[in-house]
Order: sequence, then C-alpha cells, then structure tokens
Amino acid sequence: MPDAIETTNPVWAAMCSDVVDLVAFSPAAPYRFALRCGIATVLGWVEPQYLAPDTVPIHRDITDWFRAGCRGLVLLTRCSFEAARVLRQCLEIEAEDAAHAVQLRRILAESLPKWPQIRTRLPRGSVA
Repeated sequence: MPDAIETTNPVWAAMCSDVVDLVAFSPAAPYRFALRCGIATVLGWVEPQYLAPDTVPIHRDITDWFRAGCRGLVLLTRCSFEAARVLRQCLEIEAEDAAHAVQLRRILAESLPKWPQIRTRLPRGSVA
C-alpha cells in the first residue's frame, strides 16, 4: 500500500517491503524528482503513532531526508489532498523552517472537506 507509513522497524521496511514506485533525483537539483509509475505518495516510514511517538520530520527533498539518516518523510505527491492524508497520520510533524511550516499548514487547511451547512426544517404550517 503506497500510504502505509507506520512500521516498528524502518530498516527492515526499507529493505524488505514491496516496491511501490521508483524515484529518480539528482543532488544537483534537490527539489526536482520523477516517479516511474506516479503512484507513490511518500518516501520514508514513521514509528507507530500511539504512546507518545517522536515528532515526525517532514523534509522538502530527498537529499535532506538522506542527510537526516532516512528519518522522517518526504512528500512525493503533488496532490494536496493526498499529502494532507499522509500528514494527518502523524500526531506531530516538524517542518524544516517557518516557510515550510506555512506550506504544510496550507496543505492541511486546503484539504479539509467543505461540509454543508445544516439547517432545520420548519414544521409544516409554521411561519419563519
């Protein structure tokens, strides 16, 4: 499953999990990458999100993720709804800086469903 981000053993998950997609990137252009199939939403794993887990670092690019020892997540999807679905699986996330925090907050805010306003019907024969 492309969105399964929780594991108790990230090293095992990296070495033994099924391949979902392939990602190509260049350290010379860290914010650009390409997916072979286009179905992966995230790169990385997090510990199970119960019993006070560590804060999950969210990295802007793959080279930052490698520098952090492959700890945390890199969002690979361009769809804000899918990105928000991944981010909401974490109890607490950590952005790289203030601008990145604004970007992550925007992703979460834009993806909230627009619930309809609920009104109460007036009983038949009553006047408003």
